[in-house]
Amino acid sequence: MTTHQSHSHYLILCPLGLESVMEHAIASALRDFYGEDQDDSRRSTKISRIFPTHSTIKLQEMQAKVASRREKSRTKRSATCPSDRSTHIVVGPSNDGSETFVGEYRGKVVMAWPGATEMGLLLVTTAAPAETMTKIRLVGPILALVCFRQDMFDATMQADDVVDAIAGMENDEDVIQGYRRALCLWSRHARLWEEQFRCPDVKVDALESKVLGEAGLTFRASCIRNRKGKNKQFKGPDLYSAIGSSVPANRMAGRPLIDVEDDIEDNKIRDISWKVNLSSYDFEVVGFVMDTHFVLAVSLLPHRKMNSVDFSKGTMPSDITLPFLTQKSDVIRLRPSTASLLLHLAKPDVGDVLVDVCAGIGTLPVEAHLTNGGVLGIGGDLALDVTGPLHGLAAQYLTAVRSWRETSSCRGASDLHRWDATMLPLRDATADIIVSDLPFGQRCMSAYKLAQFVPLLVVEIARILKPGGRAVLLGGSYQTTLNALHSVGEHVFHPCDSIFPVNIGGLLAYIIEVRRSDGTPFLSNYKERVHRMTARRELLRKHETAAQKRQVQVTTMGKTEKKGIEKSKSKGSRNSNGTKSEKEKKARMVASILT
Repeated sequence: MTTHQSHSHYLILCPLGLESVMEHAIASALRDFYGEDQDDSRRSTKISRIFPTHSTIKLQEMQAKVASRREKSRTKRSATCPSDRSTHIVVGPSNDGSETFVGEYRGKVVMAWPGATEMGLLLVTTAAPAETMTKIRLVGPILALVCFRQDMFDATMQADDVVDAIAGMENDEDVIQGYRRALCLWSRHARLWEEQFRCPDVKVDALESKVLGEAGLTFRASCIRNRKGKNKQFKGPDLYSAIGSSVPANRMAGRPLIDVEDDIEDNKIRDISWKVNLSSYDFEVVGFVMDTHFVLAVSLLPHRKMNSVDFSKGTMPSDITLPFLTQKSDVIRLRPSTASLLLHLAKPDVGDVLVDVCAGIGTLPVEAHLTNGGVLGIGGDLALDVTGPLHGLAAQYLTAVRSWRETSSCRGASDLHRWDATMLPLRDATADIIVSDLPFGQRCMSAYKLAQFVPLLVVEIARILKPGGRAVLLGGSYQTTLNALHSVGEHVFHPCDSIFPVNIGGLLAYIIEVRRSDGTPFLSNYKERVHRMTARRELLRKHETAAQKRQVQVTTMGKTEKKGIEKSKSKGSRNSNGTKSEKEKKARMVASILT
């Protein structure tokens, strides 16, 4: 039985569209913490959505629109093709003049829209200790809530009025008490940083003296504004200064943070001050201007000490969950927290074989065996070649995984290979679950190549997936994936369980849940198909090599001609200079004779 303690208020950031999945996943993780006493779990944990807060009327209107569109599409399909087993899920733009897209997650309407500063904010009120919250791998950026002001701003307020309203929170007693609770929670998490992140920059003794009020703390202020919050022409320094001025440094400096929720007047007050430090700070205060709402919170993660991106960029910071890559790279990889959410959708069981056909550096297979004990995660990617862009980063990541796994108690295993996703080196009916982050068709692959790639990929998914197996696919275009699923055959896949939009790194993407039908034979001529595709790709590779050689020759000839022209110009200039000097000599000689 767990001893009761005061409730903590956490602010958790999650991608838009995955709020419902995150709520269920956190509740499940905390329920496991409380054990069989589920009544205690329900009483001690409350999860609510701060943003986006869709009104009940708007959700009812959207539900009615979705039901109407679903009925119209069902009637049209039954009239044209009665045997069509396509999905009845309505997905696409909301058609209300905004950039909102809708979909369905297991019967619930989900709305999302693009934007790098658009995100979901969840408030988790729980009595679980800090050690428990740090072990939930699907939680990415996590903060301690200071205050939440709903509809704090209106359309008539100017930018200066908004800044003044935020700066005026300095003398608000509710805000001061919120800072005391938030910094008390921060001190509990800060004491776990050395063990949790194994960061050499975390000085335990110095941090402990600051927590006890024996030394001054340093802090910085940051701000995140979504698209509607950016409509007002704020000046960045003024906004950051207003958020920083809300910190009650004069009233809290010199007092121990860990006991700040007790009788604070009895604590010893020392002559110590807190200072602002933008580069080397102890805690970061973050203000969220989301539409007309304002949220104030304190970050509970040492982003800067881990050499990672913090909130100073004005977007969602990086995940620093171990095993963490400290090397900054231009390679785009899936967040470990987002990978854990995809795995929560798939629900792998002990002994399952989970395959990621486009694994990148292997985030999904690694998270599969770290999050779910007893799961074998297998992944591969064509870019994992020795000369490929992912090889060095993947090697560093897997080295960090091995060193971290030696000191952890995970029972699963993962493996990473170099393979072509359209010709997987796996036997038929091998995988129990397939979870994959497909190319979006923007950076690593064009839209034209993606339209050719996805049908071949779905054919391989249908081949290696066991009868009744599940697939969770994240991609940039749901229509391309749906067309590919329908093209493999009428009775190969069941109708999709869910298709809903999500915001991944500011881009609009879609998650599709689908199940393989039972006992349907597929692709008996697999080896012949592989031989034909291999021969065709070898021919294309030869043509590309020849084209590259011709390009090099043309470039070399162009450079040679350019050098020749430059040499002739320089020689001409030298000749002209020489001619000019000879004329000057003759002129001087004539002048000397005449004199």
